[in-house]
Amino acid sequence: MRSRIVLYSTLFILLLVAIFIHNNSGLIFGQIGNYYYKHNNIEKAQDFYEKSFLKGDIQAREVY
Repeated sequence: MRSRIVLYSTLFILLLVAIFIHNNSGLIFGQIGNYYYKHNNIEKAQDFYEKSFLKGDIQAREVY
């Protein structure tokens, strides 16, 4: 019984994390793009800014 509770709790937490990442993926890609831009890796920064832009992050549009 206790193992089921642990299993379901773990699956529920993983589900919440997956939903959070899915809903905020544009912002996450933008932050990764900022990291690469600050480290002068323009090709990777551009790639992540494009991904962020496609996900609807308005701030990435200004930087891109």
